[in-house]
Amino acid sequence: MLAKNTIVAVTFLVLLSLGHSASATVGFKPAQSYAMGTAPEMAAVADFNTDGKPDFATANFNANNLSIRLGDNLGGFSSPAVPEISAGATPRGIAIGDFNRDGKQDLAAANYGSGNISIRLGNNAGGFVPAATPEVSADTQPQAVAIGDFNGDGRQDFAAVNNGAASASIRLGSCSVLSAAGVTVAGRVRTATGEGIRNARVSMTDQQGVTRTSVTNAFGYYSFTDVTVGGSYVVGVESRRFHYSTRIVQVTDTLVDVDFTPME
Repeated sequence: MLAKNTIVAVTFLVLLSLGHSASATVGFKPAQSYAMGTAPEMAAVADFNTDGKPDFATANFNANNLSIRLGDNLGGFSSPAVPEISAGATPRGIAIGDFNRDGKQDLAAANYGSGNISIRLGNNAGGFVPAATPEVSADTQPQAVAIGDFNGDGRQDFAAVNNGAASASIRLGSCSVLSAAGVTVAGRVRTATGEGIRNARVSMTDQQGVTRTSVTNAFGYYSFTDVTVGGSYVVGVESRRFHYSTRIVQVTDTLVDVDFTPME
């Protein structure tokens, strides 16, 4: 048993196969270690950034988060821009699915301490954001989750194994097919008296730090198309005449009223 306040190094080991041989001897090369969040309990493998190379994610029990690591197809792994993403209390199990039917790999984590399942939606670039309903209820102490289409409707469902309740929770997915074009975020930049400002530069930055810009028209209107749903975006305005506060916008559908008026 570990003494109180003992510090434990938390790593994830990767063993590379030596390959097939005529003698059918199975072997592995020396392990490579990668730092994770505290007390990783389970790992799942998928291609999170669509480069054709296997990546992996871990559920970190004591850190209340999930670690994402991107593979190089040579047995090595690196951290994306956001290497750890939040989950519920003490996540123990993790599984891969496509819960919003956008063709991108998403994550489900079984949170032992909070009795629920975290759903995090992928962006095909190695990043993840909470779903519109970020945590889905299960029963007492869920410790594993599995994905499937249990009712044949083409939507992914999940089953959670609840250690504390000696039960399994079945949750049926209800997401409709998303438009391939994404959604639109739009609004108007105004003066203090409500007039539109032309040629103001509006920026929208996602959680991975990718920024898009739009310039207002003669009436002060701007728009961004093909915006991925399920994420938070920072929207700001640059104008020669006025100063505006930035806004944090949660995008779950088309928004046409993200308007700006000057700071006093």
